[in-house]
Amino acid sequence: MSEEGSRDANIAKGCLSTFAFLIFVAIFVGSAFTNSTSRDSTDRSSVRWNDYDVTIDVREDGTIHVVENQKVAFRGTFRTGFAEIPMEHLESISNVAVAVEPGPRDLDNNGLIDRDEALMSREPVTSVQISSTSLVGPNEFRAFEDGDVYRIDYGFDPTNQSRPSYSRLEPESRRIVLEYDVSGAIRDYPEAAEPWQQLHWMAISDLVTEIADIDGASVTINLPEDVPAADMAWAPEPDEVSGNQLVWRMGKMGEGDDFDVQVAFPAITSATAPAWQQAADAHDAEIEASANRRSLASLMLLGAGVLVVVGGGLALLYAWYTSVNERVPGLVPDILPEPPEDLPAALVGALVDEQVNPRDIAAAIMDLDARDIVRIEAASAESGAQSQYDITLLQPIETALPYEQVILNAIFVRKKTPPVTGSFASLGVLFGAYRQAIQDAVNQALVDRGYFSELPSTSRRKWGLALKIFLGLSVLVAATILIALQSWTWWAILPPLCGILVYLAGTRLTPSIARKTARGAETSARWKAFERYLQQTGGSVFGEEWRTISAKYMPWVVAFGIDHQWLGRMNTPAGVPGHWASSSSTPVWMTGTRRGASSGGSLHTSPGGSVGTGWAPSWGGWDASKWSDMQGTSNNLLGSIGGASDSLFSMMGDAMEAIGKSSGSGGGGRGGSSFGGGSAHSSGGHSHSSSGGGSRGFH
Repeated sequence: MSEEGSRDANIAKGCLSTFAFLIFVAIFVGSAFTNSTSRDSTDRSSVRWNDYDVTIDVREDGTIHVVENQKVAFRGTFRTGFAEIPMEHLESISNVAVAVEPGPRDLDNNGLIDRDEALMSREPVTSVQISSTSLVGPNEFRAFEDGDVYRIDYGFDPTNQSRPSYSRLEPESRRIVLEYDVSGAIRDYPEAAEPWQQLHWMAISDLVTEIADIDGASVTINLPEDVPAADMAWAPEPDEVSGNQLVWRMGKMGEGDDFDVQVAFPAITSATAPAWQQAADAHDAEIEASANRRSLASLMLLGAGVLVVVGGGLALLYAWYTSVNERVPGLVPDILPEPPEDLPAALVGALVDEQVNPRDIAAAIMDLDARDIVRIEAASAESGAQSQYDITLLQPIETALPYEQVILNAIFVRKKTPPVTGSFASLGVLFGAYRQAIQDAVNQALVDRGYFSELPSTSRRKWGLALKIFLGLSVLVAATILIALQSWTWWAILPPLCGILVYLAGTRLTPSIARKTARGAETSARWKAFERYLQQTGGSVFGEEWRTISAKYMPWVVAFGIDHQWLGRMNTPAGVPGHWASSSSTPVWMTGTRRGASSGGSLHTSPGGSVGTGWAPSWGGWDASKWSDMQGTSNNLLGSIGGASDSLFSMMGDAMEAIGKSSGSGGGGRGGSSFGGGSAHSSGGHSHSSSGGGSRGFH
């Protein structure tokens, strides 16, 4: 073999050896980890309780005798079991006894278990005194107190050892019985008006169901003498109550389930209050008080949410009535054939819809053109202008109205001494840095004329601030309730959520918030009547009358946003509008021009007065194909350029119970008897600190 081939072989061997070593290490570490953590753990798939019955005999001396009768189905080999019982709420455990049913040893001729064989009688397991770290052998057990738990370890015949390998997939059942006496598990309240006692026992804890599922379970409590049901209180409701016996049953129990029972009864035993009772009562009292506070907080938060919705709704209604809804003091006709007063079209548009839109600015520019302050004319093809039209300042800006001066300053931002010409492409700045200034200037003109009591922007700013304060108060109310009652509940999100909904509804009203005066409301209504006249006229008037109306009212048509209807008429043979006037300086925005045609600014018509095919009307460079729907697009354009738990009934029931308790009406037992006089927490004999519990398992 060549040196290179030998080298490759050695590399391959080295890789295989390394891989095998890593597998060995992984197996070793995994086994060590499993061994170190499996002392008190059981694979859920290998163990299952068919039934788990707990019987508790309450004795006259105040001790109790507990019997745990378990039928366990094993898959695989198990040799030992254990039980750990917390000592926190009891004083001692004694007289432990363990019995385990032996495994099946008699097989039929086929080597299978005789399924008809009756369960063998249980065998007692012998108590042994061995180290707590040593393993117990078959039929042995040890019981000892280990810190804060009492531990019982026991051994039994290995499961599935005498069965053929092919039958070990079937579970093997064993019955296991644990018995022990408990002292100090009964609470005693001798100072009550009617002395009473209580047993609260965790028969099966969630630590048990972490090990395996339980198909069925029961708990039976036998009192030392018969007690009328009316003289007892319990939780939960027993399935059977007869004489001195109470029985609870439960079906399938899965991981996380537990079986917790409690019963309060007259002082029929000689038990005295155990040492742990005072601390447990205090703990239970705090839990009860916390639950009461939580229920009360939930009720208050629910009420706060309702108040937020009702109060916010009334505030929205008031805002709509005072600042949105226009109350016209006088009678206004439905249609007016003439403008109700001499008001510039731009101000009319802002007054009617309380917004300063692109169409209002277009109307203002058209007014300026009509008054020869500016001139709009087609740009020459040789100039290479970006727009088809130019606008020329003919007179000093100061000759215009105040709001028009803001518009002109925006257009002629660099050169303001006439004559100066700018391209219509520069009009985009109107909706940029100067947008707010133009809006305020137009609205200020309306305020000066007595149509608004204040600037709409001021009204909307105040309204927005009020909405934010309202939202903040809804959050503050929820936080105050939680802090005052020192309790948390998911109902805390209700007032802020309602506040957010009111806030969002309020923001929908914000664009319409404006405080018109009585004069402003009446004037707006009259201009709307004139708008309805223009709408009807746009579809019914032709010929010479059309020319007259178009020349006279076009700025208001634009301001009202009904230009789309009128522009459609301008493309019909019978509806060709005339020039703005008979003067030689006809405004170009009242003429049609062919896209790409030579400059000149006049409209070339056919002999019959009609516009030739392919003509698109426009005024002031505002192309009809782009601005035909100003009414619907104005707000969007300005915006884009501008930067653009418990259920309710359960909770209320808990709250009412909490209020009833806080008012001094003590809780009663079943039938009206009360066992709560000696303990603030134990109204009705209920507590939150149980004895018993702990874990159970197998190895």
